[in-house]
Amino acid sequence: MEPDYPPDINAHLWRSCRNVSGRLRCGILLDSRGGIEEWAQRVIDLLSREPAIGIESIFLLARPDPRHSSGIFEWFHRWSSAAGSPLTRVEIHAPKDASILAPGTRGEDRTRIAAADLDVLIWLESRALDLDCEGLARLGVWCICCGDPDTPLSDPAFWREAATGSDVSTLALEQHIGRGNARRLSVCHLATWQGLRVTQNAAEPLRLAGPVLLRSLLNVLEGEAWLDAFPIERPDRRVLPAPGGFETAQLIARKAARSVSLRLSSRGREGRWFVAIKNNPDQFRARQDRFVPAGFRDVPSPGGSQFADPFVVEDQGRNWLFVEEIPVGTAKGRLAVMEMDDGGFSAPATILDQPYHLSYPCVFRDRGEFFMLPETSANNTVELYRATRFPFEWKLEKVLRSDVRVVDTTPLLLDGIWYFLTTSAHHGYETFLFWSKSLDGEWHYHPGNPICSDVRRARGAGPLFHCQGALIRPAQDCSVRYGYAMALNRVLKISPTDYEEELIEVIYPTWREGLLGTHTLSSNDAFEAIDGLRYRS
Repeated sequence: MEPDYPPDINAHLWRSCRNVSGRLRCGILLDSRGGIEEWAQRVIDLLSREPAIGIESIFLLARPDPRHSSGIFEWFHRWSSAAGSPLTRVEIHAPKDASILAPGTRGEDRTRIAAADLDVLIWLESRALDLDCEGLARLGVWCICCGDPDTPLSDPAFWREAATGSDVSTLALEQHIGRGNARRLSVCHLATWQGLRVTQNAAEPLRLAGPVLLRSLLNVLEGEAWLDAFPIERPDRRVLPAPGGFETAQLIARKAARSVSLRLSSRGREGRWFVAIKNNPDQFRARQDRFVPAGFRDVPSPGGSQFADPFVVEDQGRNWLFVEEIPVGTAKGRLAVMEMDDGGFSAPATILDQPYHLSYPCVFRDRGEFFMLPETSANNTVELYRATRFPFEWKLEKVLRSDVRVVDTTPLLLDGIWYFLTTSAHHGYETFLFWSKSLDGEWHYHPGNPICSDVRRARGAGPLFHCQGALIRPAQDCSVRYGYAMALNRVLKISPTDYEEELIEVIYPTWREGLLGTHTLSSNDAFEAIDGLRYRS
């Protein structure tokens, strides 16, 4: 596990795009059963580095130890955690000038917390909060909910999702403001770890806990009216008992069988990406209510290279296919282009190759010129290129951002405003929206960010397009694996202040027999392109 949270889009880019003053006085609430869970210590370290957040005190409460069943479950839980678990308890390292207060009676604890005159009290335990939160802090008690807040939670955290084979695990941030009343400030859906060491399923959601909490605290600091957008609810905080011996044995058997099945199905083969196109305009997604899988033919890849991330572009009656190319024997991508017509394809020509990985050749036109926003997250940049001799020669026009690691940045020009949809690559998949008055102008942070925190429909899967009068945002479904499927989202509202979308269709890797994944879609008036992942010897 990483020892720290790197600067990323969740708070670093937020602050660079906004001017926030003031400071929130915060306290941390923990169990007193020895140390602190490893993920919670990382959250404290992250918050203590933010000048706008002050951690005043850490309060330890006398709480009963969790009641886990004995026998095979305890053995399996220890074995699963041996490789490292964010739920492991470690020594508390308090921020500078923060005091650690030992537990007293329940009445004494409430009196001390209320006397601290805090803005926010933060519960940093993976166990569910079952405390009367009224009067403890001005803006209530905030807690990380380890699981779907609409269902009973599991103990240990995120165990149930891994044990049942759910594709998605959920992390939520809640503001508790009284006796049983709460607001749900953020809900994030992440891919479930499907390996045998099921405690590892807590790692990815809890890596997101710190950025989600910090971002929400900064939103409140900018304006407390932000909280009013979230309705007050009365969540049901039932907790499932730990699995018994028979249930644990069944889980071990299922996980072992799944591992053997995956090994047998691959049989030494590796997954390889390819691109397919069709040139029947009547069957294009832009002209149909649903995706039509028939009619695609493979694009030949000379030398056994892998092709992925297709973008279809027309210029003066000629059609060009831009792709990510991964040559045989390497994992580093470069960008290539080939011409398409009804008779076939030209040989691919490399148009951009850097010392770092390149993919997602997002090519578009602005005021008669062609530009490209490839994925350059391996260089921690967002780079804008301009064609000096389309489609073969490109020049770096401007580095739009050089301080974040984001992927698949996709631009959209609408009513004279440029929108940039991009996805954080640090913690899970969260898609953020920025806008600018010009293509190479200053990015403004959208108040609705993140516009999507769901691994099933966040990361970009190609250019936005219009279909039956609606604007469609294609996105990847990475719940089963990276690039497993594509979700088509209808954009209902988009402006510098509003964003809303709804899921309308999922394109699963079933449009061709034997597919493992499919993750990019692009078309124009003559061709439609899609990619796929399949086993090859």
